[in-house]
Amino acid sequence: MLSTRSEFYEDPQYWHSRPDLEQLKAMFTNGTIVRPSAITGKRYDQVSRSYFSAVHSILTGEVTAEKGLADLESDLVRITGFKPRGTVSAQAFKPDARR
Repeated sequence: MLSTRSEFYEDPQYWHSRPDLEQLKAMFTNGTIVRPSAITGKRYDQVSRSYFSAVHSILTGEVTAEKGLADLESDLVRITGFKPRGTVSAQAFKPDARR
C-alpha cells in the first residue's frame, strides 16, 4: 500500500527502491481525487455528519431525494465556504429501469 500523502513522493530516499513513484506522483498531481479530509481539513467531521444525515434522511424516506440533496448542498456550502459547481438532479440517482 502506498502513501496518500504527496510529500512521500517528493522524498528521494524512496526513489531508489521504487522507480515507479514518478508515475504514481503524476496520478496525484494530474487529477486524482483526494480524500475528503484533505480538502475539508478541520471541518471533516462536520461535513461527514452532514453527509451521513442527508443520506439517512433520504434512504429512510424522511425527505425526498431532491430536498435532501438541496439541504446537503446548503450545509456543505455553509460548512466549507465552497461555492457549488452546479446542480445535480436527484433523477440522476434513480435506478435505470432498463438495467
